[in-house]
Amino acid sequence: MLLTSACSPAEGDRTTTDQPQETAQTHPGKKGKKGGHKKNKQEAANDGLRRVGKLTDGILESSGLCAAPQAGTYFTFGDDGQQPTVWRVDGTGQQVGEFTLGAPNHDWESLSRDNSGNYYMGDCGNNGNERQNLAILRFRPDAPSQVGKINFKYPDQTAFPPSKSERNFDCEASLWHAGQVYLFTKDRAQSATCKVYTVPETPGTYT
Repeated sequence: MLLTSACSPAEGDRTTTDQPQETAQTHPGKKGKKGGHKKNKQEAANDGLRRVGKLTDGILESSGLCAAPQAGTYFTFGDDGQQPTVWRVDGTGQQVGEFTLGAPNHDWESLSRDNSGNYYMGDCGNNGNERQNLAILRFRPDAPSQVGKINFKYPDQTAFPPSKSERNFDCEASLWHAGQVYLFTKDRAQSATCKVYTVPETPGTYT
């Protein structure tokens, strides 16, 4: 099944005469070395974000993140040809475990889980839109060598790669819901439309 959703450019903020305009003097802050505006403490607090940790122990990147069975910990992994390793980290980014998945890492991009303890690794990164071995890897953390493959092809892709204006077959995010795995594409052609596909949770080959 295919759904599409278009994203339109955000409209600029409109200022009316009924509302006062904020000037640079309202929150002066400090200037950086290149003359840019540096946030003061109040502005930084208004962002509502705070750093709680940092990935360590050789974890060079986090391509995806998903809650692990153990409370307060998460699974993460690298992508694009890295080792098929899944790390478990706590809420501060400290590594507390790892395992090797029984399938190669062509380009892992996302991870989700169902209500029965199964996990679904999206080996569906496809920056060049030329891959023909896309798959969702279904596994359980207590038996990571046993992997069920959900192979799939996009029903509307006929060229590998398609013309540059048609390159919207790179899945960078996925989720599991009600027996289906939902796949979300990144539009590398127009940066305008996210296509949403679904495949069954059961290992097999689908188009």
